[in-house]
Amino acid sequence: FAEALKGVACDCVDINVHTQSAAADIFACLLAATKGSKISGGIYFDPIGVLSAKGELCRSLQCAFDEMFEMSAFAAENTPEFGTIGVDTMAYSSAGASAVEELGAAFATAVAYLRAMLERGMDIDKVAPLVRFRFAIGSNFFMEIAKFRAARTIWSRIVEQFGGNEQSRKIRVNARTAFYNKTVFDPYVNMLRTTTEAFSGVVGGVDSMTVGAFDEIVRTPDEFSERISRNQQIVLQEECNLTDVIDPAGGSYYVEVLTKELAQKAWEFFAEIESRGGMAEAVKSGFVRGKI
Repeated sequence: FAEALKGVACDCVDINVHTQSAAADIFACLLAATKGSKISGGIYFDPIGVLSAKGELCRSLQCAFDEMFEMSAFAAENTPEFGTIGVDTMAYSSAGASAVEELGAAFATAVAYLRAMLERGMDIDKVAPLVRFRFAIGSNFFMEIAKFRAARTIWSRIVEQFGGNEQSRKIRVNARTAFYNKTVFDPYVNMLRTTTEAFSGVVGGVDSMTVGAFDEIVRTPDEFSERISRNQQIVLQEECNLTDVIDPAGGSYYVEVLTKELAQKAWEFFAEIESRGGMAEAVKSGFVRGKI
């Protein structure tokens, strides 16, 4: 970590680390490397996501929840801007999930984590700000914009139901360009796809973003392809000035209606998962996989 973060202004840049089903040791190493500096971003510790993607977990969920609680209790007091609970939907997106299914699965997972932390004694206003979402950005331009806007509405409603205050209802979203629609045979076309995906992510209001290199599904990205993927974001931010406007799609009749319909359908799917015992049970029974 000390080598990876050399020259990085940790107080200005989100650091997002994807750890799958274990995280405490990685969190400890990151804290040691940053030596007390203020850090933002999060550890994407998502055991239910691993269970969904791989069909198994190397330990019990309760054991994973215990680790999540210890990290979250520490972070709430010492690094409140750095999340310790992750919800990653890349596996659902890559498996063919619609925007409705992606949102429903994400929030059912998040609710499972909230409940586990509250049962162990945390306060909703301490734990909700520690949740980080990573959504895929697909190629359906307006649907993706609506997805991120709907996500804010749904998360606010969920945290409100748990008794969270206004500050706790704010969602923290990292987005990543999708894998499923990238071509091996003409990888330069992927530059166009990741650009429109990044565009929709910015307009949708994500907090941070990863633009995949155009050749990442063919080989390990080289210096050129990584430079291109960074510059795609910089052009959107610095030359198109897209981040200077709050909610650029707000007021568009089409986007507003699409957002409302998407939020409603996603809530219905979320409620269906809850009626089946929650996300962990819905994954184990094959319900979520069958829906996708």
